[in-house]
Amino acid sequence: PDSKRKLVSRDVIWLQRQYFSKEDKAEIGGKYTPAVALDVHHEAGEDVPVGAHDGNAEDEGSDGANGNDSDDSDEGSDDDSDSDDDMPSLHDGQYDSDSDSDSDDEVPELTRTRTGRVIKPPARYTDELGNVAVTLQNRLMQKLKDEPAAAADENEVACVGAGIGGGFINTAELKPMKYKEAMSKPDADKWKAAVLEEKRKIDDYQVFKEVPRSSIPDDAKVLTSTWAMKKKANGVYRARLNARGYEQVDGEHYDEDDKFAPVVNDITINIVLTLALMAGWAIKLLDVRGAFLQGSFEKGRQIYMEVPEGFKDFYGKDSVLLMLRTLYGTIQAAKRFWLKLWGTFANMNYCKSNADPCLYFKWTVAGLVLWISWVDDCMTCGPDSEVNRERKRMMEKFDCDDIGEIKEFIGCKISRKKKKRSMRITQPVLLQSFNDEFAAGKKGGAVGSPGAPGETLHKCDEGAEVDAQRQREYRSGVGKLLYMKKSRPEILNAVRDLSRFLGRAGEAHMKAMHRVMRYCLSTPNRGLELKPRRSWDGNREFEFEIEGWSDSDYANDVENRRSVSGWAVFLEG
Repeated sequence: PDSKRKLVSRDVIWLQRQYFSKEDKAEIGGKYTPAVALDVHHEAGEDVPVGAHDGNAEDEGSDGANGNDSDDSDEGSDDDSDSDDDMPSLHDGQYDSDSDSDSDDEVPELTRTRTGRVIKPPARYTDELGNVAVTLQNRLMQKLKDEPAAAADENEVACVGAGIGGGFINTAELKPMKYKEAMSKPDADKWKAAVLEEKRKIDDYQVFKEVPRSSIPDDAKVLTSTWAMKKKANGVYRARLNARGYEQVDGEHYDEDDKFAPVVNDITINIVLTLALMAGWAIKLLDVRGAFLQGSFEKGRQIYMEVPEGFKDFYGKDSVLLMLRTLYGTIQAAKRFWLKLWGTFANMNYCKSNADPCLYFKWTVAGLVLWISWVDDCMTCGPDSEVNRERKRMMEKFDCDDIGEIKEFIGCKISRKKKKRSMRITQPVLLQSFNDEFAAGKKGGAVGSPGAPGETLHKCDEGAEVDAQRQREYRSGVGKLLYMKKSRPEILNAVRDLSRFLGRAGEAHMKAMHRVMRYCLSTPNRGLELKPRRSWDGNREFEFEIEGWSDSDYANDVENRRSVSGWAVFLEG
């Protein structure tokens, strides 16, 4: 329609110019909301909510439907007025250092373009991520105040993972089984012994209390359990009792914050190992025994469980088990152990990194001491004397298996050459599984690259996907390849492409997955090598050299025309 000065197109009003002048602001309609609330100040030590300084974020009290101002406006403003004159605008220049405010802090000068538009500083993803991490950690740490000091518990020996192997012939032997399946095997007597060992650990930690069924409330939810029977890479038979945590009731058995617990980031591990190589530090490993059996429920939580398979002979026929401690499988088990672990490090005067909640550090007279935790696997590095002393202190707090000098960690084989200040990370057991479980070596010959040159994977047509069994094989294979990137970063882009089709894979996707596996098998001696250029004497003032590279293709995805970007950062490399 002809509006003389306006062109109306759908819900967008276009003025016949490229900017809004100050005198014409009233004809736009509505009030101007400042892009940055410069008159908001926080007292020292006050928690600032994430997004509080984001110019695009709405105030909690604002009306998102019509864009009206919040009730928390300036005292001198008239809430019932429709005039723009009462509302300070960025164009009015009222946000300056002389404006009335409850704080005497100097307000930064605004930067404007020649047309008067305010230039806002870019919102950095890393800053927002840091705020989220700190806010999350603060919420978790609030509950530590009521936590008792960590006490030493006993039992359970656990392996660090399938990094080296030696106790099996085929990696298919390492897959977990249910109770009945394990008991039907020729080595059932060994599995029975493993079940009895699990019962002994549970009794030692006093996880359960037997109560008559008639004594529990009528509306109480009684959980069931399952077994994970797995042969470890070193040949040890492991039977682990797990509660079915998905049967727990939200709000009754756990809170929303109980669902998660942090583990150390892969980048943190590589940085710590690089520092250890530069300084010539000792790197030692501890494994906390019965980690998830050491957590305690919050006061008032009562969780009952049916008597598990294999334990029927130890309890009455009309009995149920009241949980006194967390059990593997319960939703809050991982978090409760991590809280206890962090409480222990805090008592030992360690600080927690704001960048990674599973990195703990302390400066001593001899130098820096670092700990990183991956669930129950704890790695420490630092000067030899300090590492040995801190390990002893840790073993006084927890019942630990002293692994000693690091040779494997979270499924990776670690080969260190101290004289050359280098380290190679490989995954031979995972590599063997490509042949044992996927027969990748029989799918074709050796290849020189993870992906076929110039190939881009697409969605398969409806009805062209592989059957359900091969879909499971595809998801399992891609999952293994995602873990393989710890030691083979060059396959990451090819695996990223494969992971886009986990819901519906076709023959082309299966072929591409086997190609990545064949590439890894063709280069079995390759791995991630850490070899810093310089040494470090532990001085705090040392300036590390960091170099980064990034690249991107251009609209390589033919379906949505999206680009793929990549980056690499080198620390003293």
